[in-house]
Amino acid sequence: MNLLQLFFIVSWFILVLIWYDFLKKRRLTIFQIFILMLAGVALVVFTVYPPSLHYFWKLFWVSRWAYVLIYLSIIFLTYMLINVLNKVEENRQTNTKIIREMAFLEFKFRNENK
Repeated sequence: MNLLQLFFIVSWFILVLIWYDFLKKRRLTIFQIFILMLAGVALVVFTVYPPSLHYFWKLFWVSRWAYVLIYLSIIFLTYMLINVLNKVEENRQTNTKIIREMAFLEFKFRNENK
């Protein structure tokens, strides 16, 4: 076993933890399921048969496999950042709506009790 295979095994373990966390919270979209399954299959294939990486980086026209990993990591992190920002915005809108409703009910309650 070389260092690259060890990296893939550790990555697969982390991927399993991510799967467990998502399934526990039941917040998984079809796209996320597809990406996680694709990543899991790729990690298993690359771990069992490391020369398959050569064909994979030829597909992306790069000279080294590390570049592909960096590019894919940047794409994945960007997707996760956009996901988090969308959830923050959704929570902000929900909080605003709740605060407006509470203010309206308080105003109505004070006017009725005068």
